[in-house]
Amino acid sequence: MVLALALLLMAAACSAQNCDSLRAMQQRTYGFHPSQLTQEQQDVRTTEIDDFWNAVKQAGPQGIACLKDLLLSQKADSFFSFDGASLLFSLDHSTPSAQAAADALAHARLADVDPVGYIGFAMVLARAGADISAPARNYLHAPRVDDAMGRLKVDRSTGAIFLYGSMASADIDRSLVPELASPQPYARNTAALILALNMTAPSLQALRRWPGRALLPPQEREEATKVLHYQPVKAETAKLTRQQVLDRLRKLPAAEPLSPADAKDWEASAIATLAADDLEEIREARRRSMRLNDEAIYDYFGLTKILMGVINRLDLYSQWRIHPAAKPAGGAAHKSK
Repeated sequence: MVLALALLLMAAACSAQNCDSLRAMQQRTYGFHPSQLTQEQQDVRTTEIDDFWNAVKQAGPQGIACLKDLLLSQKADSFFSFDGASLLFSLDHSTPSAQAAADALAHARLADVDPVGYIGFAMVLARAGADISAPARNYLHAPRVDDAMGRLKVDRSTGAIFLYGSMASADIDRSLVPELASPQPYARNTAALILALNMTAPSLQALRRWPGRALLPPQEREEATKVLHYQPVKAETAKLTRQQVLDRLRKLPAAEPLSPADAKDWEASAIATLAADDLEEIREARRRSMRLNDEAIYDYFGLTKILMGVINRLDLYSQWRIHPAAKPAGGAAHKSK
Protein backbone atom coordinates (compact mmCIF):
# COMPACT_ATOMS: atom_id res chain seq x y z
CA MET A 1 0.00 0.00 0.00
CA VAL A 2 2.85 2.37 0.83
CA LEU A 3 4.50 1.58 -2.50
CA ALA A 4 1.24 2.09 -4.39
CA LEU A 5 0.69 5.43 -2.67
CA ALA A 6 4.22 6.50 -3.49
CA LEU A 7 3.76 5.58 -7.13
CA LEU A 8 0.50 7.54 -7.29
CA LEU A 9 2.18 10.59 -5.77
CA MET A 10 5.06 10.32 -8.21
CA ALA A 11 2.65 10.03 -11.14
CA ALA A 12 0.70 13.08 -9.93
CA ALA A 13 3.91 15.08 -9.53
CA CYS A 14 5.06 14.04 -13.00
CA SER A 15 1.69 15.03 -14.47
CA ALA A 16 1.83 18.42 -12.74
CA GLN A 17 5.36 19.01 -14.04
CA ASN A 18 4.29 18.09 -17.57
CA CYS A 19 1.34 20.47 -17.36
CA ASP A 20 3.53 23.25 -15.96
CA SER A 21 5.84 22.74 -18.93
CA LEU A 22 2.93 22.83 -21.40
CA ARG A 23 1.49 25.91 -19.70
CA ALA A 24 4.80 27.76 -20.03
CA MET A 25 5.04 26.70 -23.66
CA GLN A 26 1.47 27.83 -24.33
CA GLN A 27 2.12 31.24 -22.82
CA ARG A 28 5.28 31.67 -24.93
CA THR A 29 3.50 30.54 -28.09
CA TYR A 30 0.15 32.33 -28.01
CA GLY A 31 -1.04 35.69 -26.69
CA PHE A 32 -1.22 37.34 -30.13
CA HIS A 33 -3.83 38.30 -32.74
CA PRO A 34 -3.11 36.81 -36.20
CA SER A 35 -4.90 39.71 -37.89
CA GLN A 36 -2.28 42.10 -36.47
CA LEU A 37 0.78 40.17 -37.70
CA THR A 38 2.70 40.34 -40.95
CA GLN A 39 2.92 37.20 -43.08
CA GLU A 40 6.51 36.66 -41.92
CA GLN A 41 5.46 36.93 -38.28
CA GLN A 42 2.58 34.52 -38.89
CA ASP A 43 4.99 31.99 -40.41
CA VAL A 44 7.17 32.12 -37.28
CA ARG A 45 4.14 31.69 -35.03
CA THR A 46 2.92 28.74 -37.12
CA THR A 47 6.16 26.88 -36.46
CA GLU A 48 5.88 27.57 -32.72
CA ILE A 49 2.25 26.43 -32.71
CA ASP A 50 3.23 23.19 -34.45
CA ASP A 51 5.77 22.58 -31.68
CA PHE A 52 3.10 23.14 -29.02
CA TRP A 53 0.65 20.78 -30.76
CA ASN A 54 3.34 18.10 -30.97
CA ALA A 55 4.20 18.52 -27.28
CA VAL A 56 0.55 18.08 -26.25
CA LYS A 57 0.17 15.02 -28.48
CA GLN A 58 3.32 13.42 -27.07
CA ALA A 59 2.03 13.95 -23.52
CA GLY A 60 -0.88 11.59 -24.26
CA PRO A 61 -3.89 11.57 -21.88
CA GLN A 62 -2.04 13.86 -19.49
CA GLY A 63 -1.61 16.35 -22.32
CA ILE A 64 -5.34 16.26 -23.08
CA ALA A 65 -6.24 16.82 -19.43
CA CYS A 66 -3.75 19.68 -19.21
CA LEU A 67 -5.06 21.24 -22.43
CA LYS A 68 -8.59 21.26 -21.00
CA ASP A 69 -7.30 23.07 -17.92
CA LEU A 70 -5.45 25.59 -20.07
CA LEU A 71 -8.56 26.30 -22.16
CA LEU A 72 -10.54 26.87 -18.97
CA SER A 73 -7.95 29.18 -17.40
CA GLN A 74 -6.79 31.08 -20.50
CA LYS A 75 -10.13 32.49 -21.73
CA ALA A 76 -8.63 35.91 -22.38
CA ASP A 77 -6.33 34.46 -25.04
CA SER A 78 -8.87 34.52 -27.88
CA PHE A 79 -6.76 32.85 -30.57
CA PHE A 80 -5.66 30.09 -28.22
CA SER A 81 -9.33 29.53 -27.41
CA PHE A 82 -9.90 28.65 -31.07
CA ASP A 83 -6.64 26.88 -31.80
CA GLY A 84 -6.54 24.98 -28.51
CA ALA A 85 -10.15 23.87 -28.97
CA SER A 86 -9.24 22.57 -32.42
CA LEU A 87 -6.29 20.67 -30.96
CA LEU A 88 -8.41 19.19 -28.15
CA PHE A 89 -11.10 17.86 -30.46
CA SER A 90 -8.52 16.48 -32.88
CA LEU A 91 -7.17 14.35 -30.01
CA ASP A 92 -10.43 13.38 -28.32
CA HIS A 93 -13.84 13.19 -30.01
CA SER A 94 -15.75 12.35 -26.81
CA THR A 95 -18.78 14.46 -25.89
CA PRO A 96 -17.10 15.95 -22.77
CA SER A 97 -14.13 17.08 -24.87
CA ALA A 98 -16.47 18.36 -27.58
CA GLN A 99 -18.25 20.44 -24.93
CA ALA A 100 -14.96 21.73 -23.53
CA ALA A 101 -13.96 22.74 -27.07
CA ALA A 102 -17.34 24.46 -27.63
CA ASP A 103 -16.99 26.38 -24.35
CA ALA A 104 -13.53 27.55 -25.41
CA LEU A 105 -14.70 28.44 -28.92
CA ALA A 106 -17.12 30.93 -27.41
CA HIS A 107 -14.10 33.08 -26.43
CA ALA A 108 -12.53 33.16 -29.90
CA ARG A 109 -12.26 36.48 -31.71
CA LEU A 110 -13.88 36.20 -35.15
CA ALA A 111 -11.48 38.80 -36.58
CA ASP A 112 -8.58 36.39 -35.93
CA VAL A 113 -10.07 33.24 -37.47
CA ASP A 114 -11.72 32.15 -40.68
CA PRO A 115 -15.47 32.67 -40.03
CA VAL A 116 -16.40 29.72 -42.26
CA GLY A 117 -13.91 27.55 -40.38
CA TYR A 118 -15.38 28.77 -37.09
CA ILE A 119 -18.91 27.90 -38.22
CA GLY A 120 -17.88 24.51 -39.56
CA PHE A 121 -16.01 23.61 -36.38
CA ALA A 122 -18.98 24.58 -34.19
CA MET A 123 -21.28 22.45 -36.36
CA VAL A 124 -18.95 19.46 -36.00
CA LEU A 125 -19.00 19.92 -32.23
CA ALA A 126 -22.80 20.05 -32.27
CA ARG A 127 -22.91 16.72 -34.12
CA ALA A 128 -20.57 15.33 -31.44
CA GLY A 129 -23.16 16.21 -28.80
CA ALA A 130 -21.95 19.63 -27.60
CA ASP A 131 -24.22 22.54 -26.77
CA ILE A 132 -23.00 25.26 -29.15
CA SER A 133 -25.28 28.05 -27.97
CA ALA A 134 -22.30 29.98 -26.54
CA PRO A 135 -20.21 29.83 -29.78
CA ALA A 136 -23.34 30.74 -31.74
CA ARG A 137 -23.91 33.76 -29.51
CA ASN A 138 -20.27 34.77 -29.97
CA TYR A 139 -20.86 34.71 -33.73
CA LEU A 140 -24.17 36.58 -33.41
CA HIS A 141 -22.49 39.48 -31.64
CA ALA A 142 -19.28 39.64 -33.69
CA PRO A 143 -19.13 42.96 -35.60
CA ARG A 144 -17.88 41.39 -38.86
CA VAL A 145 -18.55 37.80 -39.92
CA ASP A 146 -19.07 37.76 -43.72
CA ASP A 147 -16.96 35.23 -45.59
CA ALA A 148 -17.03 32.94 -48.61
CA MET A 149 -16.36 29.27 -49.18
CA GLY A 150 -16.04 28.58 -52.89
CA ARG A 151 -19.37 29.49 -54.43
CA LEU A 152 -21.08 29.64 -51.05
CA LYS A 153 -21.35 33.18 -49.70
CA VAL A 154 -21.69 33.08 -45.94
CA ASP A 155 -23.13 36.35 -44.72
CA ARG A 156 -24.35 36.90 -41.15
CA SER A 157 -27.81 35.44 -41.80
CA THR A 158 -26.51 32.34 -43.60
CA GLY A 159 -23.89 31.73 -40.92
CA ALA A 160 -26.56 32.02 -38.23
CA ILE A 161 -28.75 29.50 -40.08
CA PHE A 162 -25.84 27.05 -40.19
CA LEU A 163 -25.10 27.51 -36.47
CA TYR A 164 -28.57 27.74 -34.97
CA GLY A 165 -29.91 25.29 -37.54
CA SER A 166 -27.57 22.73 -35.95
CA MET A 167 -29.30 23.20 -32.58
CA ALA A 168 -32.53 21.72 -31.21
CA SER A 169 -35.56 23.99 -31.55
CA ALA A 170 -35.95 24.48 -27.78
CA ASP A 171 -32.30 25.55 -27.52
CA ILE A 172 -32.84 28.05 -30.35
CA ASP A 173 -35.72 29.66 -28.46
CA ARG A 174 -33.79 29.68 -25.18
CA SER A 175 -30.82 31.33 -26.87
CA LEU A 176 -32.50 33.83 -29.17
CA VAL A 177 -35.67 35.14 -27.52
CA PRO A 178 -33.54 37.24 -25.11
CA GLU A 179 -31.49 38.52 -28.08
CA LEU A 180 -34.51 40.49 -29.33
CA ALA A 181 -33.52 42.96 -26.61
CA SER A 182 -29.87 43.10 -27.71
CA PRO A 183 -28.42 46.62 -28.03
CA GLN A 184 -26.81 45.59 -31.34
CA PRO A 185 -29.21 45.93 -34.30
CA TYR A 186 -27.50 43.19 -36.31
CA ALA A 187 -27.87 40.75 -33.39
CA ARG A 188 -31.55 41.63 -32.93
CA ASN A 189 -32.29 41.35 -36.64
CA THR A 190 -30.56 37.99 -37.01
CA ALA A 191 -32.25 36.64 -33.88
CA ALA A 192 -35.65 37.64 -35.29
CA LEU A 193 -34.90 35.85 -38.57
CA ILE A 194 -33.87 32.59 -36.91
CA LEU A 195 -36.85 32.69 -34.52
CA ALA A 196 -39.16 33.17 -37.50
CA LEU A 197 -37.63 30.13 -39.19
CA ASN A 198 -37.88 28.09 -35.98
CA MET A 199 -41.67 28.46 -35.89
CA THR A 200 -42.33 27.19 -32.38
CA ALA A 201 -44.92 28.56 -29.97
CA PRO A 202 -42.27 30.46 -27.92
CA SER A 203 -40.60 31.94 -31.01
CA LEU A 204 -43.87 33.08 -32.57
CA GLN A 205 -45.10 34.44 -29.26
CA ALA A 206 -41.89 36.42 -28.82
CA LEU A 207 -42.04 37.82 -32.36
CA ARG A 208 -45.71 38.74 -32.11
CA ARG A 209 -45.12 40.66 -28.88
CA TRP A 210 -41.89 42.28 -30.02
CA PRO A 211 -42.26 45.96 -30.98
CA GLY A 212 -39.07 45.89 -33.06
CA ARG A 213 -40.62 44.05 -36.03
CA ALA A 214 -41.42 47.28 -37.81
CA LEU A 215 -37.73 48.25 -37.79
CA LEU A 216 -36.40 45.02 -39.29
CA PRO A 217 -34.52 45.12 -42.61
CA PRO A 218 -36.51 43.89 -45.64
CA GLN A 219 -35.35 40.24 -45.62
CA GLU A 220 -35.94 39.69 -41.91
CA ARG A 221 -39.21 41.66 -41.93
CA GLU A 222 -40.52 39.60 -44.86
CA GLU A 223 -39.75 36.31 -43.10
CA ALA A 224 -41.31 37.44 -39.81
CA THR A 225 -44.40 38.72 -41.60
CA LYS A 226 -44.80 35.47 -43.52
CA VAL A 227 -44.74 33.24 -40.46
CA LEU A 228 -46.93 35.51 -38.36
CA HIS A 229 -49.73 35.69 -40.97
CA TYR A 230 -51.99 32.72 -41.55
CA GLN A 231 -52.27 31.73 -45.20
CA PRO A 232 -54.86 29.15 -46.33
CA VAL A 233 -53.38 26.07 -48.00
CA LYS A 234 -54.86 24.80 -51.24
CA ALA A 235 -55.93 21.20 -50.74
CA GLU A 236 -53.96 18.69 -52.83
CA THR A 237 -54.41 14.96 -53.19
CA ALA A 238 -51.65 13.20 -51.27
CA LYS A 239 -49.87 10.48 -53.26
CA LEU A 240 -48.11 9.23 -50.11
CA THR A 241 -49.51 8.32 -46.72
CA ARG A 242 -48.48 10.08 -43.54
CA GLN A 243 -46.45 7.02 -42.54
CA GLN A 244 -44.61 6.99 -45.88
CA VAL A 245 -43.80 10.67 -45.44
CA LEU A 246 -42.56 10.08 -41.88
CA ASP A 247 -40.46 7.10 -42.94
CA ARG A 248 -38.50 9.26 -45.35
CA LEU A 249 -38.37 12.21 -42.95
CA ARG A 250 -36.78 10.01 -40.27
CA LYS A 251 -34.09 8.80 -42.67
CA LEU A 252 -32.91 12.30 -43.59
CA PRO A 253 -30.23 13.21 -44.48
CA ALA A 254 -29.35 9.62 -45.50
CA ALA A 255 -32.55 9.01 -47.50
CA GLU A 256 -32.19 8.15 -51.18
CA PRO A 257 -32.36 11.20 -53.48
CA LEU A 258 -35.69 11.75 -55.24
CA SER A 259 -36.37 12.81 -58.79
CA PRO A 260 -37.81 16.34 -59.12
CA ALA A 261 -41.32 14.89 -59.71
CA ASP A 262 -41.09 12.52 -56.73
CA ALA A 263 -39.69 15.29 -54.53
CA LYS A 264 -42.66 17.48 -55.43
CA ASP A 265 -45.10 14.65 -54.60
CA TRP A 266 -43.35 13.98 -51.28
CA GLU A 267 -43.46 17.66 -50.31
CA ALA A 268 -47.15 17.97 -51.22
CA SER A 269 -47.98 14.78 -49.34
CA ALA A 270 -46.05 16.00 -46.29
CA ILE A 271 -48.00 19.24 -46.18
CA ALA A 272 -51.30 17.39 -46.72
CA THR A 273 -50.84 14.54 -44.22
CA LEU A 274 -48.53 15.49 -41.37
CA ALA A 275 -50.12 16.34 -38.02
CA ALA A 276 -49.36 18.84 -35.28
CA ASP A 277 -47.50 16.13 -33.37
CA ASP A 278 -45.15 15.77 -36.35
CA LEU A 279 -43.81 19.32 -36.32
CA GLU A 280 -40.85 18.47 -34.12
CA GLU A 281 -40.03 15.59 -36.48
CA ILE A 282 -39.71 18.15 -39.28
CA ARG A 283 -37.52 20.44 -37.17
CA GLU A 284 -35.30 17.54 -36.10
CA ALA A 285 -34.91 16.32 -39.70
CA ARG A 286 -33.93 19.86 -40.63
CA ARG A 287 -31.35 19.96 -37.82
CA ARG A 288 -29.87 16.58 -38.78
CA SER A 289 -29.59 17.65 -42.41
CA MET A 290 -27.53 20.74 -41.63
CA ARG A 291 -24.06 20.64 -43.21
CA LEU A 292 -21.74 23.42 -44.30
CA ASN A 293 -22.68 23.55 -47.99
CA ASP A 294 -25.25 25.15 -50.25
CA GLU A 295 -27.16 21.85 -50.66
CA ALA A 296 -27.87 21.87 -46.93
CA ILE A 297 -29.31 25.39 -47.18
CA TYR A 298 -31.56 24.20 -50.02
CA ASP A 299 -32.73 21.25 -47.90
CA TYR A 300 -33.21 23.50 -44.88
CA PHE A 301 -35.59 25.79 -46.71
CA GLY A 302 -37.34 22.85 -48.35
CA LEU A 303 -38.19 21.45 -44.92
CA THR A 304 -39.03 24.95 -43.71
CA LYS A 305 -41.60 25.19 -46.51
CA ILE A 306 -43.17 21.92 -45.34
CA LEU A 307 -43.17 23.14 -41.72
CA MET A 308 -44.91 26.35 -42.77
CA GLY A 309 -47.38 24.43 -44.94
CA VAL A 310 -48.45 22.11 -42.12
CA ILE A 311 -48.81 25.02 -39.68
CA ASN A 312 -50.99 26.90 -42.17
CA ARG A 313 -53.05 23.85 -43.16
CA LEU A 314 -53.95 23.15 -39.52
CA ASP A 315 -54.00 26.84 -38.54
CA LEU A 316 -51.67 26.13 -35.63
CA TYR A 317 -50.44 28.70 -33.10
CA SER A 318 -53.41 30.87 -34.05
CA GLN A 319 -53.21 32.76 -30.75
CA TRP A 320 -49.83 34.14 -31.86
CA ARG A 321 -50.54 34.62 -35.56
CA ILE A 322 -52.51 37.21 -37.48
CA HIS A 323 -55.71 35.69 -38.85
CA PRO A 324 -58.28 37.36 -41.09
CA ALA A 325 -61.15 35.90 -39.07
CA ALA A 326 -61.62 36.13 -35.33
CA LYS A 327 -61.49 32.80 -33.52
CA PRO A 328 -63.67 31.73 -30.59
CA ALA A 329 -62.09 32.36 -27.21
CA GLY A 330 -59.98 29.43 -26.12
CA GLY A 331 -60.61 27.58 -29.35
CA ALA A 332 -56.95 27.18 -30.28
CA ALA A 333 -55.52 26.10 -26.96
CA HIS A 334 -54.83 22.59 -28.30
CA LYS A 335 -52.90 23.89 -31.32
CA SER A 336 -49.59 24.79 -29.75
CA LYS A 337 -47.21 22.03 -30.71
